[in-house]
Amino acid sequence: MAKHLLSDGTSLSLNSHDASISYTTTPRVDFCCRVYQYKPPVRRPDANPHWNGAQCSLDYSLSKRTEVYVFDTFQRKSGSHAVADVYLYAPSTSSNQNVLVAGIRHRF
Repeated sequence: MAKHLLSDGTSLSLNSHDASISYTTTPRVDFCCRVYQYKPPVRRPDANPHWNGAQCSLDYSLSKRTEVYVFDTFQRKSGSHAVADVYLYAPSTSSNQNVLVAGIRHRF
């Protein structure tokens, strides 16, 4: 169970279940995938929110210190009084949210 402190001074506890896998297909290519579910520990008749999601990433090494990557995260909310809200991004106006990021990483 994770407890989150909210900006209005209240807190929210969630049961968290997740599974992930990481696989190096070649010395240059890494693939990772994760699925998760968050649920409040107490169910109320008027609201039963929960969030399901998946994340996948693919990294390709161009050299010892430089790689390109693609990262996708998807979240779906269910129940009333909940929104799809991927961390660090604006909340969705619908029950689903998808974020796709691509870039080049160089280590100094």
